[in-house]
Amino acid sequence: MTIAMGTLRSGGDLEALVAAVERAVSGFHGGGGPPVMAFGPVYREDLTGHYVFADVTFPERVQQWRTQTQHDLEAFFVEPARTTDVPHLTLGHVSDDVEKVDAFLHTGRLAIPECGLLSVDISMSGPKGIKQSVLRSLPLAL
Repeated sequence: MTIAMGTLRSGGDLEALVAAVERAVSGFHGGGGPPVMAFGPVYREDLTGHYVFADVTFPERVQQWRTQTQHDLEAFFVEPARTTDVPHLTLGHVSDDVEKVDAFLHTGRLAIPECGLLSVDISMSGPKGIKQSVLRSLPLAL
């Protein structure tokens, strides 16, 4: 699940961005354990038709923290990358044979189990927003 993504401003300071994310992570209060993320059905989104998503739900405190962190990081980017209003897990990118993908998705055999939110990764992003090398992994204070 993405918190924020975009192209750093010209001469952008990656270390300053990392420090801002570290501050956000240190300000997150787990409430006695890792918050649980649950995943909805897997589907091909209809904005571009190219991405396979599963919507993510988590406690309200995580949603509030994510929204505030997104706002705090906006100044680092030339333009934040587009994302959906609903938090989601991107499972893949489809460019061909969408009918076959849709047929497979409609079998209902895909289910993603709940999991705990344990860390925030700062990573490079490649073509189509695909996560690449992790620059830093920050454990949440639980």
